[in-house]
Amino acid sequence: MPLGDSITKGHGTCSDPANQDCTGYREPLYDLLVNAGYAFDFVGSLGAEFQANHDFDTDHEGHGGETAHFIRNVIYNGFNPNIPGQNLIGKAEPHVILLHIGTNDISNGESPTQVMGETNSLLNEIDEYESETGRKVHVILAQIVNRHNPNSPQGMATSELNNRLADMVSTRRRNGDLITLVDMEHALNYPADLDDGLHPNQSGYTKMAGVWFTALQQVWADACP
Repeated sequence: MPLGDSITKGHGTCSDPANQDCTGYREPLYDLLVNAGYAFDFVGSLGAEFQANHDFDTDHEGHGGETAHFIRNVIYNGFNPNIPGQNLIGKAEPHVILLHIGTNDISNGESPTQVMGETNSLLNEIDEYESETGRKVHVILAQIVNRHNPNSPQGMATSELNNRLADMVSTRRRNGDLITLVDMEHALNYPADLDDGLHPNQSGYTKMAGVWFTALQQVWADACP
């Protein structure tokens, strides 16, 4: 399950006027997986309406403009059952989640500590799903892409968030969580790999796909030695 905001959706690679029919990192990741011989299925409630337009699996949960606390609220059932789309994970039943979230939180002025806490709560919701269903989910969590100027106040806040996410993942792994950290921040060049100062362009998305692919290979090697 590709999960997150407009970077998961693929903003900057959309072919329709409404900026819906996007491919982002998902198409190059799909190609990498297919060419390596993996059998897999992207899952999610979004993107299927454009499946006929593409020769790859377009399903995803990339919610443009949304935040870590929004995804936390809709991923399972622990926060607000009145939100439409609640229980995304229960409907899709993913084995692996590719999670890139926090960009809009930083844009909205939230502190890195607050965003890290919301991401941690989101992961707790996934843990609750695992506990209540008996299904295991491996989360691959991204240290998120930075901005046009990584030395700007929001750029430095992004880097601080990413450092806090690394500490959080270390703690969760010690406690037995199935979670892998990947570094998307340093996988891209700034500003060359950005489309608009915030979202990757196709070269940036292709680099993201490579990082996800490497992590997925290790996850599957560990699961099926």
